[in-house]
Amino acid sequence: SERPSVIAQDRIFDVYAFKTDYVHPLGKRRQLEMGMKTSFVYSENSNDYRDAVTQETNLFDYRENVTALYLTYSATSEKLSYQLGIRGEYTYGKGEQQFGQNSLKKNYFNPFPSLHVDYKFTKNHNLSLGINKRIERPGFESLNPLIRIINSKNLQQGNPALRSVLAYNADLW
Repeated sequence: SERPSVIAQDRIFDVYAFKTDYVHPLGKRRQLEMGMKTSFVYSENSNDYRDAVTQETNLFDYRENVTALYLTYSATSEKLSYQLGIRGEYTYGKGEQQFGQNSLKKNYFNPFPSLHVDYKFTKNHNLSLGINKRIERPGFESLNPLIRIINSKNLQQGNPALRSVLAYNADLW
């Protein structure tokens, strides 16, 4: 039997974000920073297929909301400055394919601590240390299980089971 041909592919992305920050001085050389950011993504993807007898549409819809709150304390003296922070992120995501077995749900919270210390030995020589935790999320197209035709020799298909990667980083310079 002959496979149906893809006759149309649609990708619609709606992204909305809100962010607010506040800095509160605590004397001459100290401050407290706080803020929040939230983003909403809605992705609607469709492939329309047709052969000599039938026409069908396969859909994959994905919604994601990431909300983060952060708090940072920083202080500076003549030789030493430091910044200590914490960010908390809540992620909720849901994706569903109309035809097929692919669906995904994300529902998790992650704390992201950070520390930065800088010590000045002289006017021209200093030592800095930075330690933090980060997250790398897969792109929306990487989660989309619908086959996307790039050209006659290249196809792309995402994997809804992909997960975010957490990394701890330390820099000394």
